[in-house]
Amino acid sequence: MGLLADAPKAGFGTSNDGNTARAFFRNPEIASSITGIDEILSRKL
Repeated sequence: MGLLADAPKAGFGTSNDGNTARAFFRNPEIASSITGIDEILSRKL
């Protein structure tokens, strides 16, 4: 998925922000398989 959750960029804070969440939920099929959330609900996030 291309998420670098363990490597924050200098001057950008931590990776626990909305950009990381948007990148994660950009692919609802993978997000639902990882989280166990229904894919249709994941698509609406």
